[in-house]
Amino acid sequence: MKLINRLIFFVIVMVGLISCADKTVESAPKPQKEKTIVEIENELNQLALAMNQLIGDAKCESNDQCQVVEFGSRPCGGPASYKAYSSLNTDVPLLLKTSKAHVGLSKKYNAIKNIVSICSVLTPPQVSCNKTCITQNVNILIQ
Repeated sequence: MKLINRLIFFVIVMVGLISCADKTVESAPKPQKEKTIVEIENELNQLALAMNQLIGDAKCESNDQCQVVEFGSRPCGGPASYKAYSSLNTDVPLLLKTSKAHVGLSKKYNAIKNIVSICSVLTPPQVSCNKTCITQNVNILIQ
């Protein structure tokens, strides 16, 4: 009886091992290659260019069409600057998505390059319409 139990146990273990053997290393997800500094810089430049193209000339007819979007990232946090845009002729969801990508990649770049600075926080400027959206009152707070 013990021999039969051992044989059954052996068969179960072998079936389990064989079923695991079907999974190959190739089916495992491949880790993403880390980007080089040059690749990150190029991507940051492409995102900045895309944002500028989306914003265009920022033509407006009223103040309520003028907004600001974050651009870049300061080492201590917060945006490096703001860009004024007009909702009149701008694909706002795409601009916000591009801005978010630029800010995120800027944070990564700052961390990789160990960039430091004084911890000043740039508050969003006021914007107004003068045929194009313009920024006013750029405020920097030192923490």
